Order: sequence, then C-alpha cells, then structure tokens
Amino acid sequence: QQQPVPTTTTTAASSSGGLDDALVHSAGDDATVRCWRADDGAEVDTLFGHEAHVAAMAAGAANNSRCPLLTAGRDRTVRAWKLDDETHRVYRPPPAAADAVLTS
Repeated sequence: QQQPVPTTTTTAASSSGGLDDALVHSAGDDATVRCWRADDGAEVDTLFGHEAHVAAMAAGAANNSRCPLLTAGRDRTVRAWKLDDETHRVYRPPPAAADAVLTS
C-alpha cells in the first residue's frame, strides 16, 4: 500500500515599512512563525504559541507597535503578535477554525 506524501503549506506576509529593516514572516505546518530579514534572507527569530498549523497571516502597518502581525491557526486561535518583545494575545473565535485574518 502506497503511503501518502506529507504536505507542507506555508503562508507568508511582509511587515515593517522601511526597506532597511523590512521583515518577511513565514509559517505553516510546524505551528511556528519565522521572521526573516528581507534584505539578506537571514532568519532572525522564531515565534512559538500556536498548537497546530498556521493557516493565515497578515502584517499590520509598520508603525503599529500594538499589533504588527496577526496569525490564524488550525488550533482555532487568532494571535496578535508584538514582535519587539515576542509577546502575543490570543483570541478564540467561535467554533470554526480561523482561516483568514485581515489588518487595516
């Protein structure tokens, strides 16, 4: 019997307004959010908190220190990350898993 091929889904969003300090974020099946410098591709941080696949991500305005990054996971949570101190708030929407987030 043939085994299924594991799949990895990755979502990405960029954050930070200045070209000198721009970050790119990626996330997926390992339940982490990884932060990369856009100018040289170096990984600068890994954020932990989700307990399942991160399905969606949205970056806020660079000058919004309260919530520069939102993530939604299959653990049925939406997390608002403060990247400067690696803290986050957890929101638990109604029963369905969160599949999308939007910032303004």
